[in-house]
Amino acid sequence: MLHMNLAIQQKHLCITGKEVRRQLELSQKQLAQALSVSYATINRWENSHVMPSNLAQKSFYDFCENNFIDVSSMINNKKPNK
Repeated sequence: MLHMNLAIQQKHLCITGKEVRRQLELSQKQLAQALSVSYATINRWENSHVMPSNLAQKSFYDFCENNFIDVSSMINNKKPNK
């Protein structure tokens, strides 16, 4: 059951990362620079190859909040707000 929850969470982060980039019109490289991680890290997150650490997730969610992106609406399959 725990494995399934992690898989679901990872899928949400994959979709959310792509949607955030789309809304802010950022490339993977630009988002990586904003979060102080490598381009390869963003690519792995978005392709569900790696689950971000708790610290990286917090940085991502803080970045979204600072850019007025409502991540909870994306996770709940509602229309995201910018």
